[in-house]
Amino acid sequence: MKNKKGEVLNLYEIVPRPLVNYETGPDGRLVLLKPKFRKQFFTKLFLRGRRINYYKLNMDDIGSACWLKIDGIKNAGAICDELESQFGERIQPVAERVGKFLIMLKNAKLIEY
Repeated sequence: MKNKKGEVLNLYEIVPRPLVNYETGPDGRLVLLKPKFRKQFFTKLFLRGRRINYYKLNMDDIGSACWLKIDGIKNAGAICDELESQFGERIQPVAERVGKFLIMLKNAKLIEY
């Protein structure tokens, strides 16, 4: 799997760690909560008391299952194996899908390796 810079990523060496919180939506799927601003100063300056200071990113059922397995301990290869046993043929090719998903999450600054 290659990332945006063209570097080859080995899924058994990557250990993803979440950087944002999540909540469970009404349909049981996860909603990631990405802060609008990293610094508290900008939050106070631009939002001025408004309570919505997060972008809400809705996940599908496979993305939700993958997010719940990201704990900062398991490597991406172990996550692939668990998802393959959970979803079977529905998630094939599992390594490619999970690799692209993790790259997208990293580019969005939702996880780090």
